[in-house]
Amino acid sequence: MRLLITWYNPKTQCRDTQTSDKCVPKGRDIYTEFIEPTIMQLKIFTVPIPDSEDRTEEMNRFLRGHRVVTIEKQFCMVGDLACWTFCVTYVEGTMPTVSAKPGEQREKIDYREVLDPSTFAVFSRLREIRKSLATADAVPAYAVFTDAELAEISKLSPLDEHSILSVKGVASARAAKYGNRLCQLFREQTMGTMG
Repeated sequence: MRLLITWYNPKTQCRDTQTSDKCVPKGRDIYTEFIEPTIMQLKIFTVPIPDSEDRTEEMNRFLRGHRVVTIEKQFCMVGDLACWTFCVTYVEGTMPTVSAKPGEQREKIDYREVLDPSTFAVFSRLREIRKSLATADAVPAYAVFTDAELAEISKLSPLDEHSILSVKGVASARAAKYGNRLCQLFREQTMGTMG
């Protein structure tokens, strides 16, 4: 876990921020907080009106290749020039950059064919639970667990927060945030169908 260190800089009259792997200047009024190792990134796109489609396609390629957390858009007008500005918040390094041309699609995995019938039944229930967790937290479903991670989780026995940590790609912060709730809701559903 990294430590985010923030202090007030009287020269710029704003807060400066560093992570714990860098030294803090002496004599600063220091404010600290813990952050997860996943670092959010920002990318800004400006699309002029009218657009030649190049900038729009560049932004769409970027969006297809990254895990987007939020997109904020703003219409801007400077003199006679008009444009849309998009601020994209995304998680770096979680998906490979897609260089596919328009119209090409990534290969989808049919988990009904990959998993045995009993594991697929568990996988299906876990997907329903994941959807409710994502809806409750107003995040995309893949931010809770991806389909690939859910497929691995559905194979676990026993299914608990500690065993979820053994799944590739699931960090302790996400396991702590969603793993326990996922397991609890799964147990409740399983007991409900048995009783």
